Amino acid sequence: RRCVQETVSTQSTWGSVKALKIFMGGNQDYLFPLGLGLHFSGQKLFIENQPSAFELLPKFVYEDYSQEPWYQEAIRRSQLEEKKVSAETWSDFQRYSLFPYIPTPLESCSQGFTGRNNSCTISIYDQETKPMVIINQEIYKYRQQGLIDLLNDHSMITTTKVDPQFEQVEKTGTQKLENPGVEISLVHYSHVPTDTMLFYSKEPRLSTLIDQFAFPDAATTVMGDGVVARDDVIIPGLKWSWEHENGLKNSKSVKIVDACSTFPRDAQRKGLNTNEYFGIDCDCNPQNNGKQETDGADCYHSTIINDSYVIKYILEVGDMEPNQVDPEETLAIKLLEQEFQELYDECYVPVSYTHLTLPTIYSVQISVVA
Repeated sequence: RRCVQETVSTQSTWGSVKALKIFMGGNQDYLFPLGLGLHFSGQKLFIENQPSAFELLPKFVYEDYSQEPWYQEAIRRSQLEEKKVSAETWSDFQRYSLFPYIPTPLESCSQGFTGRNNSCTISIYDQETKPMVIINQEIYKYRQQGLIDLLNDHSMITTTKVDPQFEQVEKTGTQKLENPGVEISLVHYSHVPTDTMLFYSKEPRLSTLIDQFAFPDAATTVMGDGVVARDDVIIPGLKWSWEHENGLKNSKSVKIVDACSTFPRDAQRKGLNTNEYFGIDCDCNPQNNGKQETDGADCYHSTIINDSYVIKYILEVGDMEPNQVDPEETLAIKLLEQEFQELYDECYVPVSYTHLTLPTIYSVQISVVA
């Protein structure tokens, strides 16, 4: 049997600041007209009784990878993007870049979305200097211990310490960003403003201890899908693509797929064993709807898996002939054929996203973001 060699991950997240909102004082996105939605008591019960919610909290790439060449280059590039340097500077940068397949801001990656700069950028958030949460004048940066202190001292969780929950998250190994050992396509939206820093003018517990919401007074945003920031999707891809370029054992190539992007795929780089960055169309593209521009709000975090252009791409990947690979060299979840059949019977939906038949499947890597 063969392993599924190419894995498509839609909005695979490495943590989200938006997930932190519900811990601090609730998230207004779960409230709907006519009194519907998840009210305060429901949101509080959710975070107190769902350990998996901790897995969605922000991760700390600077703390773990600040000395790694791939991360240092990502930050240097993002700083150049902010400075809007000359074409000559970008030419010099690309000549020695660790990520030559990623286009520079001199090229266009988008058109018609009001919130997104049309230039090709990666915009990695600088976790070394920029904050994650500010409460009045108290600053919490992107650090593991800082997040633990924040939740212990200011969150809705008051009945217990959160430290054991983080110990469980560490055991999952997600923070390590271990190379999955299969070709990966990271499909993401990057045109919707997405929270990356939360500001509270007063102590949230002044409200939450009397069973009232404490929503942030303001938020700094970057581009993403409204829940997951673009850099939280790109960062794993940068690490794994660098490992592939440098011949790390069992590492495979990465496709960073920018949905709703106009950047064309390079025919010379197209292939299973080559790192790539390219765009695909999307349902909310204004040109597809007879408009000059749009905010793209109809294409957001929870709709990407239903986007017809994303589905088309997934099916194209599914039609590709996979290479032979030793399942023991991947991070895939290994299922016996009977176990897969049971999973298939339980979860079957009319539309096939894999185009794979049972006899060809030995292991499948599944990535789900709620």
